[in-house]
Amino acid sequence: MARKDPRNRLPDNYTEDRVFTDDTILYSITLENKRPVLGSTVVIKPTYNGMARALTRLYLVGGTNGLVPRKTSNGQYIPISLQLEQQVKKAKTHNIHDIFVSREDKHEGRLKRINHGFNSNTCFDWTLTHEEYWTCEDKCQACSQRIFYIGSLNLKRNEDVSF
Repeated sequence: MARKDPRNRLPDNYTEDRVFTDDTILYSITLENKRPVLGSTVVIKPTYNGMARALTRLYLVGGTNGLVPRKTSNGQYIPISLQLEQQVKKAKTHNIHDIFVSREDKHEGRLKRINHGFNSNTCFDWTLTHEEYWTCEDKCQACSQRIFYIGSLNLKRNEDVSF
């Protein structure tokens, strides 16, 4: 669905070789009325220094707008919060306790609203970084992102960017 969606600006991110990698430990699909509305993965890579990255390759099915969603709680589309909470709980059953979600976003207000939604809608205490951290080994600009995390933050900070 993600590859065929004409509104998806990054359809190449959703090919099987990009979504189902050796680093993918979990793929989540959320259903509403037996239809998929949301999908994302949990990934572990050496560059994450023992952390797991949740809500990776997040895809909202067409008709489900992430900025103006249908059903919200504390400003967040409820299935995103539920999927995140389930992913964290599953990772913890595999002894993974340091977990992050990243976002390439320069809008402080939106990031704070997302963090508030994570904290209000999950049973975990999320922290939003003030700095950007590297989410890939190549250190390309798109991989310098703000981080929401629980547990310890083991990523390498981008020393050139701070807010």
